[in-house]
Amino acid sequence: MPPLLTRARAQSEICIAQLSRLDWQDEDVLRILRKHAGDDVLPGNAPGRVNSISRVCGELAVSRAIGDVDFKQAFNSPDQRGWWTGPDFLPYPEDHDMKFNGDLITARGTSDSEKVEVGDIAVFVCDGVSDVLDMDDLARIAAEHIILKGRSAKEAAKRICELSVQLGSSDNVTCVLVHFGNGN
Repeated sequence: MPPLLTRARAQSEICIAQLSRLDWQDEDVLRILRKHAGDDVLPGNAPGRVNSISRVCGELAVSRAIGDVDFKQAFNSPDQRGWWTGPDFLPYPEDHDMKFNGDLITARGTSDSEKVEVGDIAVFVCDGVSDVLDMDDLARIAAEHIILKGRSAKEAAKRICELSVQLGSSDNVTCVLVHFGNGN
């Protein structure tokens, strides 16, 4: 059987564990919660915010995936043919035999290229940000701060990190924003 569950796959998560950390006074927080829960978002109401979060084997965020030994063949006693039994905590399909051949994760990355134009904005975030903000929210916040409010990329990145914490993220929140301006 070929390796299964080897790519990041999206899962839905309800972000209610950190309700006490939400900043109910921040209009961006409320706007994002309303987008996911409707207009009845009030303190004390569990908003049922559901995010689609990609995890390696349903378990690891990409930042941890590079070094986690549970997903490496060399640390998991492969048999003579190179097959090894995967960790017990993975969400295996019923018909999966828990056997893998080779590493499930590696530090070998891939790359892609995009043509950028003057005015484009690139946003790079870690999972502590993407767990609570989706791509539409990231794009909107970056554009609002840089284009509409005339702020710097650094200020927009700082706002994205602050907003992630205010939305209840308890993970690392890192954002790098690049504005391909016209040099003025």
